[in-house]
Amino acid sequence: MLVQFGQGRAAPHVGEPVVRAHEGGTERDVAAPSAFHDLPTWKSSVHHTTARSAHTTRRPPLMRSVPHRALSPAMMPRPRPASSMDAVRGGSKHGADVRVQPPSLETPVYGVVLKNARTAAGLSQVALGNVLSCSESLIGLVERGQRKPTKSFTIAAEAALGLNGELFRLLPNTRVMSVPNWFSEWPTVEENAHTIRTWQPLVIPGLLRTPRYARAILAAEPGATERWVEEAVETRLRRQSVFERDDPPMYWALVDECVLLRPFGGKEVMREQLVHLLEMAERPNISVQLVPLEVGATAGLLGGFALAQSDGMPDRVYLDSAAHGTVSAREETVRQVSVRYDAIHKWAHPAHVSRRQVCEVAAGYGLQ
Repeated sequence: MLVQFGQGRAAPHVGEPVVRAHEGGTERDVAAPSAFHDLPTWKSSVHHTTARSAHTTRRPPLMRSVPHRALSPAMMPRPRPASSMDAVRGGSKHGADVRVQPPSLETPVYGVVLKNARTAAGLSQVALGNVLSCSESLIGLVERGQRKPTKSFTIAAEAALGLNGELFRLLPNTRVMSVPNWFSEWPTVEENAHTIRTWQPLVIPGLLRTPRYARAILAAEPGATERWVEEAVETRLRRQSVFERDDPPMYWALVDECVLLRPFGGKEVMREQLVHLLEMAERPNISVQLVPLEVGATAGLLGGFALAQSDGMPDRVYLDSAAHGTVSAREETVRQVSVRYDAIHKWAHPAHVSRRQVCEVAAGYGLQ
């Protein structure tokens, strides 16, 4: 057991897909949208809602009979302007223009949670669409982050999949009292993570706090009421259930030594918190390492952060700040924060030294 303390259309080129559309008995060739080329792994489809059909070919006879370089803009058909509803339906009513919003830069947590829950329930996109009285394509668009889910869709999906707010709390502009909007995404990231690494220069990491220690921190918030504090404590401590999973995440925490010396809530609260820290560090999936005061300046003095790795979604980072936290899946941001974590880690005490140091500080708070 290891105990350490411590994401105008141009003429098509040769071999480029084109869409042959049938309108009023007349065939016309239209270049496939750029999304098909920009996203080679994206399997797009045209949803047929009328008797008119559209199919994709490599090079129709019209295009094969004329050398590509001989084509002029005048020879190319002009696609009709798309209506404002085309982007919603995923294509024009004739199927000639396939207009689908490309995926967002960051794979949305909502879509990942929906897909994971659907898969766990043994449902295909078609099956879930039947249950929710919507199309298979809509389910796919929501899962890929190309369509924003509505409140009614979310309520129906949670009922069908046996969820309890996991999707609802991820809706834009939806917040629970005492939970900031920016914080609503991170607990879901933690729930799906297999590895979490965190650095805290000022307080005990959230997943390792006792209720009284958490209450002491939150009570210091400007304008905090007793009701708000209790709701905030309950909401934040609920995150700790990730350690009760059958496959809990590996949790690597780096904590500045000064965190032990600041008596949040008084000696009794601190003694209880440090005992809890010792007990949690006994778990084989939890590592806590102290960064000693004598190190001086470190790469983490700008604030705390956490890094999460999950299957099926990009690595994400949570950054603390005075106004609000930030959750990001941008590769460059994740890389920079990961480098900082490694730079801090090299100064951390080994397991036995960290444990002994926590015990010594706890004794100063009255631990026998």
